[in-house]
Amino acid sequence: MFGIDVARPEIRATGKVYVAEGAPDVMRMQIIGINNTVAPLGTGGMGKDQFKLLSTCYAKTGTRQVCILPDGDTDKDDGTNPGRATAINIGRTALQLGYVVTIKPIPDTIESTDENGKPKIVKRLRKEDPDSYFTTKSKFSETK
Repeated sequence: MFGIDVARPEIRATGKVYVAEGAPDVMRMQIIGINNTVAPLGTGGMGKDQFKLLSTCYAKTGTRQVCILPDGDTDKDDGTNPGRATAINIGRTALQLGYVVTIKPIPDTIESTDENGKPKIVKRLRKEDPDSYFTTKSKFSETK
């Protein structure tokens, strides 16, 4: 599991881990100070063995929280979405193992202003991942 060496102390202290899709996402999160971030190695999410390893990071008592940071994949022509599917698989496994699960998606829209300075909502035109979207700790904190 990528990033577990850096994440372990923060997971133990907070009872929470952020699960990103890949190593670049983890590196970005750790650069901006979100040290309790890990990523599964391989495809298809996290299996029970990876959650067993992750469980060693938590304190002996207390809630075990998992917050999933899915990639901002766009829907394919057939309507599937790889980032969403991975997040669902990770969340399902975590719930089965007794974790409290949340998801922190990258917004599909951004706030902007028109030529007259009036607020407007604009749909993102490109795929965003945690490593490109969360550029600062404050931006991470502001994203719901």
